[in-house]
Amino acid sequence: MDYRPAGPLMDISLISGELDEIHMPHFLCLGDCEVSDAVRVLHAQDSGVCLEVCKLTRHPAKLTYPSLSPLGIVLQTGIRMKVHCELLLYKSCTSPRTLHAYLVPKERAALRAVEHEEKNKGVKISKPKPERSLLMKNWFSMRTSCPSSITPETPGIKLRYCSFSPNFFEVYLKNAEEAFDMELVCVATNESVWTAEVRRNDYSQTSREGNDQYQTSGNHREPSEEGKSDLCTGGSTHITELKRDDDRNISVAAAFVDRNRAELIARVSNVMPIADALRSKDLVRPEKYSEIRAAATNEAKMRVIYECLHSAGAKGKAAFYGVLLQEEPLLVEDLR
Repeated sequence: MDYRPAGPLMDISLISGELDEIHMPHFLCLGDCEVSDAVRVLHAQDSGVCLEVCKLTRHPAKLTYPSLSPLGIVLQTGIRMKVHCELLLYKSCTSPRTLHAYLVPKERAALRAVEHEEKNKGVKISKPKPERSLLMKNWFSMRTSCPSSITPETPGIKLRYCSFSPNFFEVYLKNAEEAFDMELVCVATNESVWTAEVRRNDYSQTSREGNDQYQTSGNHREPSEEGKSDLCTGGSTHITELKRDDDRNISVAAAFVDRNRAELIARVSNVMPIADALRSKDLVRPEKYSEIRAAATNEAKMRVIYECLHSAGAKGKAAFYGVLLQEEPLLVEDLR
């Protein structure tokens, strides 16, 4: 139909009442641009796919008196648009001097695709995102201030929306200094669009020691980690670990869960995987698990989970925090 995604595809159900308007997120950077005619709402119905006009604003697109089929914001093919982006940087758990850099639109499915790609393989390095929007379908290359081998070479990577198997820059540091700069460059203009200083502590270890905050560590465990508990693990993946006598870390995690109760209830989307993990740890009893499954909304499900945590104490809340790190890492990072 000559349109491409400009936001997530959402399936919305109305439990009761009447719906006057839906505000749908998109990653387009509008600025002073007038592209309303090129943006539509896509409806996926049993009879086929159709497009509907919407009111476009700088943040959401507004759809009035909508029909509730799976729907999402799309942009007409051929329109050159800037988009809000994230540059996600990971260090490899298996090769400490190798970094992976992903350039993706700021959209949940694209970001989760990166998380899935790096799950158990990489540790995220937090760096600022690009300060300004970038032109979709432009080519970008990566370079460093120290000797390195970067794949792919120029022209590099094309900025595109991808909700699975995203491409990335592999940066192998041949002889890294104590600190060096990474830079993302637009190939068409040779203009730098993102820079960050990477320090030795960012890339030289596969796990961080002596840090009060929990860090993602994949499946990697050093022999010296014997005796640590699995309070903050989900399934078989060791997301973060606590020493049994580290009461301070447990209290920090519990305080995070208590402090962000309202935000977590409102914003957590992967509720059932979280409930499954908590049930496997005996933090959710069978009768409460049935209540969670029967609840009509994610908010209602999360309220039942918090009822279970009320009697679980600080260690139970720390376990919940660890499951959140696995299932909702971007939300945890935002709330931090």
